[in-house]
Amino acid sequence: MKKRTRINMLYTAHLISNSVTTDLDTILDAENINCYAAARMLTYPDKNRLYYSPGRIYNLRNGGNGRFLTMELDDLEFIHKCIMLDSIALNQSCTRINSFHDIYEYDGYHYFALCKSKIVLPKYVNLQSKEDWHFIFRLPGGVWLHKPGFEQSIDAIDWVEEGKCFESTAFSPLFNFSLPVEVTCFENMFYRLDNKYALGLPRDDF
Repeated sequence: MKKRTRINMLYTAHLISNSVTTDLDTILDAENINCYAAARMLTYPDKNRLYYSPGRIYNLRNGGNGRFLTMELDDLEFIHKCIMLDSIALNQSCTRINSFHDIYEYDGYHYFALCKSKIVLPKYVNLQSKEDWHFIFRLPGGVWLHKPGFEQSIDAIDWVEEGKCFESTAFSPLFNFSLPVEVTCFENMFYRLDNKYALGLPRDDF
């Protein structure tokens, strides 16, 4: 059973890494993906919401060995390590850059970034909003996008302060409707995929 589980995990990682697309329409039409999958242009459907958190893809490729990010914000350097390990699993050359200001508008590269999101709860709710992780991405043409949640479509980012913060909405199962969300980018958690106009290469090592 252990061997079968290991093979199944490796095969799933193979399917995920081969689902990378460079086509905007394909990623716009992708179903059952979250913000991290969208940011890395992965289209393999995650119906049970098991695969798309930083480190999880590498974890699958290595038989379930290694930690990965949960829904709560963790240590940023740990998240960075998870992102880079996923890059190995996805066969992507990925570089962490110093700042949003090091990104040139029409340089032909795909970028993505880690942010923190905070739902703005109604005043009558006696609960404290939690901060969760969120990913945004920029296409080679210069447009910044994000996927607010599994239930929502990819949308353009309307910056409050470019490269730092923007506002969005997210569906709340607790209230059964969408609520405002404040999103803040981490200055040093922007990443560039180093193959111009390409996000990865098909994996055939399964």
